[in-house]
Amino acid sequence: MNARAKGYHQKADRHPLREQRLDALRRDIQKGMDSGESTPLDIEAIKARGRQRLAAQQWKG
Repeated sequence: MNARAKGYHQKADRHPLREQRLDALRRDIQKGMDSGESTPLDIEAIKARGRQRLAAQQWKG
C-alpha cells in the first residue's frame, strides 16, 4: 500500500460517518448515471402539472 492510500485509509478511520455519506453519494450518482439518457427539463410542464394537482385538491375539499 502506498503512502497516499495509507493516509486515505487512516483518514477514513477517523471520519466513518463522512465516509458513509460519501459512499451513499457515490451510489446515488452511479444510480443516476445508470438510469439512462437525460431529457430536457420542462419547467412549464412541471408547473402546469402542479397547478392541476393543486386545483384538484382544492376542488375536493
